[in-house]
Amino acid sequence: MKDSLINENSSNKIVELQLQFEFEKHQKELEIERQKEKLNTIKELNRHKIISYSLMGGLSTLVIIVFLAYRAYRTKKKDNLLLKVQKDQISQKNEELQLYQEELISQKENLQVQKDMVTNHRDKIAFQNQKITDSIQYALRIQQAILPPKEQITKVFSEHLLLNLPKDIVSGDFVWLKTFENKIIIAVADSTGHGVPGAFMSLLGISFLNEIVNKTDKIDAAGILNKLRNKLKSSLNQKGNKTEAKDGIDLALCVIDKSSNKLQFAGAYNPLVIIKKDSNNDYFLTEYKGDKMPIGIHFKEKESFTNHIIEINRSDKFYMFSDGYLDQFGGLHGRKFLISKFKQLLFKVHDLPMAEQRIRLITALNEWKENREQVDDILVFGFSV
Repeated sequence: MKDSLINENSSNKIVELQLQFEFEKHQKELEIERQKEKLNTIKELNRHKIISYSLMGGLSTLVIIVFLAYRAYRTKKKDNLLLKVQKDQISQKNEELQLYQEELISQKENLQVQKDMVTNHRDKIAFQNQKITDSIQYALRIQQAILPPKEQITKVFSEHLLLNLPKDIVSGDFVWLKTFENKIIIAVADSTGHGVPGAFMSLLGISFLNEIVNKTDKIDAAGILNKLRNKLKSSLNQKGNKTEAKDGIDLALCVIDKSSNKLQFAGAYNPLVIIKKDSNNDYFLTEYKGDKMPIGIHFKEKESFTNHIIEINRSDKFYMFSDGYLDQFGGLHGRKFLISKFKQLLFKVHDLPMAEQRIRLITALNEWKENREQVDDILVFGFSV
């Protein structure tokens, strides 16, 4: 009985231990299931998180892509609009350029027409100028034919200077020379104007001087000027009216008598300058002024020109000239040369040979004038007897 109780207790103990084992085993299984479920829950949560994050990332990426695409679209639309504006501007510029080119072509054609017209006018002017120049050259040959040749002047005055600088081809200034028995008549004249008008007046003067001297028995300087004035006034039909032209000639005329060593001088405005020696063999200059009236009409006309009679010597130097040298503008202030400076120049060079004096006069004139235009015909005649 005791053994049966022990066995029963043992069996109960075994059963109890088995139940406890089964319970613990069941509890562990439950715990494992709970852990599995918890792990699965965590996994599911993580999977949902990953999905959520992926969705959020994808959505953000999509938003960024959409934004970038929208911005690219706006930029492209803006660029396209700018390109369209630029294209329109280029098209407008091309149209303006086309119009400008057409205008240039039109202007070029007009310029060519004008150039052809100018060329035609130039050729006509050149032809007319050539005809005028040819006529003036012919007038010069006529004038030179009636003026005393250089050989004649040299024969009469072995020592002389002749400075003749016309402003144009022909000149209104002239030298006239005539020998009559034992007398020498020399005149230096300045006709009104220069060029062709002055040359025509000089032809009248020369013709009348030849006629007067050839028909005159008694030669005196003032008488020649009086007769020349009457003939010129008559020829030009000068009556003294206020409206008529005051054409005429300014003139210095000398009658040299070598046998008596005397010189007569008469001047119409133009003077005679003489450089002589005094008793001490010192040189001095004297100016004999012409009357203040021309060969021609004058409102304060005297009945006769003044006749100066001057004793002369072989050492004397005589100078006759027109006003062209004196009236030349030049120097620092662009003023006229004037007779005072001219007389100083003559006195400075008078002791040189006449040929050298001429060179000095030309040099002084060029230095004074520089690049200025010559204002009038220039004529200077110097001589000794």
